[in-house]
Amino acid sequence: MKIKAKTRVKMGKLKMKKKSKKSKKPLAKMDMDSFLQTMDKSDNSSDDEASEAQVGKESVQEKGKKVKRVKKKVQKTVVKEEAESSDAESVENDIESMKKLKEIDPEFYKYLQENDKELLNFNADDIGDAEEEGGSEEEAGDILKKEKFEVASDESDFEDGQEEEKDEEEEGVITLKMLKGFERDIQEEKVSAETIRKLCQAFNSALRSISPDAKSTSGYRVKGSGVFNGVIQVCVLHLRSAVWRFLGIVGRKNVKDVHKLKKWAKMRNPMRSYVTDLTNILENVSSPDILTILLKHLHQMVPIVVGVSGASKPVLKRLVALWASSAEETVRVLAFLCILKLTRAQQGQFLSTVLKVMYLSYVRNSRFVSPTSLPGINFMRRSLAEMFTLDLEVSYQHAFLYIRQLAIHLRNAVTLKQKQSYQAVYNWQYINALKLWGDVLGATASSLLQALIYPLVTVIQGVIKLIPTAQWFPLRFHCIQILTKLTKSTRIFMPVLPFILEVLQSNTFNKKHTQLSLKAMPFTCILRVTKPQLEELSFRTQVTEHIFSTALEYLAAESYSLTFPDLVVPTIILLKQYIKTCRVASTSRKLKQLLDLIQDNFRVIEEERKKITFSLRDSALIHSWETQMQNKGTPLLTFYTNWLKTTELKQRREANKTDEISDFHLPTLKRRNPQQDKPPTEGPVDLLPSDSEEEELELEKPLPKKAKRVKDKKPIKTEISAEDDETTTSGPLDIVEDLDIADWLT
Repeated sequence: MKIKAKTRVKMGKLKMKKKSKKSKKPLAKMDMDSFLQTMDKSDNSSDDEASEAQVGKESVQEKGKKVKRVKKKVQKTVVKEEAESSDAESVENDIESMKKLKEIDPEFYKYLQENDKELLNFNADDIGDAEEEGGSEEEAGDILKKEKFEVASDESDFEDGQEEEKDEEEEGVITLKMLKGFERDIQEEKVSAETIRKLCQAFNSALRSISPDAKSTSGYRVKGSGVFNGVIQVCVLHLRSAVWRFLGIVGRKNVKDVHKLKKWAKMRNPMRSYVTDLTNILENVSSPDILTILLKHLHQMVPIVVGVSGASKPVLKRLVALWASSAEETVRVLAFLCILKLTRAQQGQFLSTVLKVMYLSYVRNSRFVSPTSLPGINFMRRSLAEMFTLDLEVSYQHAFLYIRQLAIHLRNAVTLKQKQSYQAVYNWQYINALKLWGDVLGATASSLLQALIYPLVTVIQGVIKLIPTAQWFPLRFHCIQILTKLTKSTRIFMPVLPFILEVLQSNTFNKKHTQLSLKAMPFTCILRVTKPQLEELSFRTQVTEHIFSTALEYLAAESYSLTFPDLVVPTIILLKQYIKTCRVASTSRKLKQLLDLIQDNFRVIEEERKKITFSLRDSALIHSWETQMQNKGTPLLTFYTNWLKTTELKQRREANKTDEISDFHLPTLKRRNPQQDKPPTEGPVDLLPSDSEEEELELEKPLPKKAKRVKDKKPIKTEISAEDDETTTSGPLDIVEDLDIADWLT
């Protein structure tokens, strides 16, 4: 209360009692007690009737005028003292005084009520409004009561609010204490359905904390990351075992048809809600650590997912999205394991749909290939090939359909000969699709899918022949690798060597390079090279390496075959002719090494063939003879095994960037002979050698000397580019050429 209500009441009453002639003291200076005594005396006097007769309308009006004058003065005083607080007890006393005024002088009180209602308003907060508009007695009383209530209940209201918040936290908000109770109850041997239901509701509240759009099935609330992680931890660690104990299936290895158990009716609704929430959390969580934990938990809960009708489809949809995403490797592997387990459990219902969705996701995400995205694409291809081996009849339908689509694109490119039709074939999606079907048919060679090998090989050969220029040599080698892997896995003859040796007959490959490039040009992540790159030395080097590696891999797989001498006769003739005319030392040296290996293996197989006594029509004996030769080992196969180990070792070294320290040309320290060192007998010990001892410490610094010689001899560069490539293989360029990404990314 910011008003001197007591002053207003006293001044008004003193002015009203100024009619008393006996009192010489002015009413404006009388206090409330004097005013009341005067009023009592006037009531008890013997001249009461005469005074009432003399008081008329004019006296009442005069009283009103005087009261208004006093009121203006009081209002000015109130405005000045607006910031001061008044005592609540004084206000209550003034209110009681006004009630007595109504009983003592009802005529004057009625006049004030009719002509000046503002005087009866004691609400200090509404004084500004009271100056402009009046209020009735009832309104003034209500306001006073309101002020009295607010003053008396400020502290109690605050306390009540705290109590309500505490009650709300105890009832709705999940605390760590509640989590400990959930964990204790869920670990009991005889867990109840109500405990599992409450834990599922807590999991739903955790979902709502990260996804406000999620449907609420509980009255719990989760606040803070600590409580969120705690709820997830309790569910992941204890919910699965609790449900197993409740259903009575603890100890079973293969849990099937959970929905047929007697107690499943009590678990149906909580588990339906839990599986739905688990799927939604997988969609909203981006942390790899949390995703890893949730996917491991989901892999254990697959029987529950199968038991809940209609829950498998959204779960598979989310799992396929994680499998095809750019997440961490652990997340993608766990997502695939969940897909595999869930699909096997409902193979007849979801296998065809899952294969279709996964294939489309694989093709969609293999549009661009880079060193960072290549491992993920390779993982998708291998895992999808494993999915196609689950049911060969279903896989045959998909493989036939998609290989036919690839053949249609190739036919359009051959017939239309337009840029768009060529681009529909010569792209990463098409090549990755061919790699996938090569892996699928290689994994299921002796089965129903063997009938699709011929169409696939025909499509691959057509892709190689579509644009047989040097710019598309990288694409050619990708297709050759597909055919080589398919030959090794199926043991079916495929004409791969002609496509390799055609590169040697290319005019672009035999042209002398005009540019040097220190950067390697791996063909692993490219399909086409530009025209300036065709003139670089690195292009010739990479083509030579791929000719050697692909021919060696293919011939090693055929080296123990009975038909090997007949197979390599055209290759031997072509290599001999090319080596005679080749002017590039590095290329001729590689091809000469390959030719020697082929001839050695040719002689070994030819000698073993002379010892054969069985008929060539007996395929079983031929297969047995080839197996013996493979176990015995051939020159080509032995060399390929050692070469592969060396290449893998080099790849690990390059991946870890552990080059030898000598490559950096650091100075080396020559130590003295310890026999010549004599310990000092006298004098202080020298921590550093003196100037006279510099001859004993020799620092070899070959790098500055070599740098000066290279600068002086500029014509060496022309000799390297024109005639001899041996300097590039023995010098620093060897280090660059060894960085072959194709070896360790495949």
